[in-house]
Amino acid sequence: MSVLADKYWVEAAKFVRSCGCAADRVIAPGQFKSLMPGAIRYEQRHLCATPEVLVLHKGMLEKLGRKWIEQATAGLQPTFANEVFVVFSRLHSRSSVGMSTHFAAYIESLESLNPEPQNVPMTPVVNNRMAVYVGDNLALTRTIYDHKIYVDTRDLDLAPHILLDGYWEQWITNVFLSVVQPGMRVVEIGANMGWYSLLAGANIGPAGKLVSFEANPRMAEILRRNISINGFLDRAQVVNKAVFSANQTLEFGVYDKYMGGSSLFAARAQTASDHSRDGIFDPQANDKFQVIEVEAVTLDSSFAQGSKVDFIKIDAEGAEPHILAGANRLLAENKDVQIMTEFAPQLLLRGGSSAEEFYASIRALGFRVLRIEEDSSLVESDLSGLTQGPHHHDVILRR
Repeated sequence: MSVLADKYWVEAAKFVRSCGCAADRVIAPGQFKSLMPGAIRYEQRHLCATPEVLVLHKGMLEKLGRKWIEQATAGLQPTFANEVFVVFSRLHSRSSVGMSTHFAAYIESLESLNPEPQNVPMTPVVNNRMAVYVGDNLALTRTIYDHKIYVDTRDLDLAPHILLDGYWEQWITNVFLSVVQPGMRVVEIGANMGWYSLLAGANIGPAGKLVSFEANPRMAEILRRNISINGFLDRAQVVNKAVFSANQTLEFGVYDKYMGGSSLFAARAQTASDHSRDGIFDPQANDKFQVIEVEAVTLDSSFAQGSKVDFIKIDAEGAEPHILAGANRLLAENKDVQIMTEFAPQLLLRGGSSAEEFYASIRALGFRVLRIEEDSSLVESDLSGLTQGPHHHDVILRR
């Protein structure tokens, strides 16, 4: 029977909607999304560290584990229970719920659980990983997600991690994989050699669409190879251009060793003091770079009016405000678009903006800012939470 026709599921969903909280503050079983689109499923619970509503299916408690359930419900009250579900929320506790036989059955099940979740998928691991040097400063290896990937062996940013570990930025990768779903239209800006593009290509499937922008010609060619050897040419397009606030030709600084830091503003910071980030030594200060000319385009000019875009990932080393400034129409047409980007005050200054200006522009577009924590949880943040602590934060923007 479909959950849409199951009275217990429908009853629970009706109650949750009556609570009046945003769907992305509700954690519930995956099938609950049929009744409440936008709810966070159990497997993605790290995306919502402080839920407003927790919907517990009595037959699925082992997926969560007693320890997590007890921690998650500590600040919540039991406000609904039926034969299948118990709902905890921040509403005032209803004594009748806590005294009901339905709630008593939940407590009995909870007490019999193991502390830790059972049968929860772990991070994929490929045991037959190897690396082969193929010439022209290129090596071919395999990621823990079973993607074949070429890397530039001269690079000291991504390449060592992918060659030896098989992964990159796991705390961000976890969030990326949770957000990008089958059939989505995804845009990546500053795709580098394609770590996130390959993850997107796999997740969106043949029904999805991926457009990856990379200004560095060398990296764009490696990116094309990686898209091709993984069989994603049917859904992915590589654009060897920068993205900016206007269509024009710009200078682009390419680092010799720390290639991930190459950007439109790299050439403007040539001294060790310019490269210092909050007093922390930046190895790019001792790196060399060359300046090339690249074609820059706006997102508005790159996508026809009415184009559907679900998710945008930006890694542009300080050019983020310029990119959003060139996407006013696209963002207005896609109210539900989510954006993953860096919020790095020092890089923003290098790009001619500031943390205050960038934050104000994000809020003016109607986005909330969710900071990605080291455990892959998301915490809503104001400006002070983005300018204190680490020299940069990775964030998700949602309306």
